[in-house]
Amino acid sequence: MQAINQYVQKVHDFYTWVYERLKEIHRTDIDAVQRKQQEMWRALGPFFLHILVHHIAVRAQMGQAPEGMFALFMNPMQLEEICGSYPDPADRANALINGIADYANISEAVVKFITPTDSVTDGSY
Repeated sequence: MQAINQYVQKVHDFYTWVYERLKEIHRTDIDAVQRKQQEMWRALGPFFLHILVHHIAVRAQMGQAPEGMFALFMNPMQLEEICGSYPDPADRANALINGIADYANISEAVVKFITPTDSVTDGSY
C-alpha cells in the first residue's frame, strides 16, 4: 500500500510540475486573454449584476457550490487559486465576491445571498 501511495504522490507531483511549467511557458498569452476577459466583463457594466444574480438563482436551485456561479466571471486559474486558498465556504464566497468587485457594485443583499451561512428573502439586489 505504501508503494502505491508513493507512486500516486509522484504522479500528482509530476502533473503539478507540468501544469506550473505550462503556466510559465504561456504566461504572456494567458495574461493577454485575461486582460481581454476583464475588458469584456467591465463592458457588461450594469448587466453584470443581473447576469450574476441569474446564475446565483440557477445554482441555488441545482444545489451547486457557490464557486460554480463565478466560473463565467473569473479566469480558471484565479478561480482555482481562490477555491484552493479558502477551505471555509463563507471565506471562499467572500474572496470570490472580492474577485469580481471590479466589474459590478455588489450589494450587501447579494453578498448575503451568496454567502453560505445567510440568505436573502426579499429578492432585492
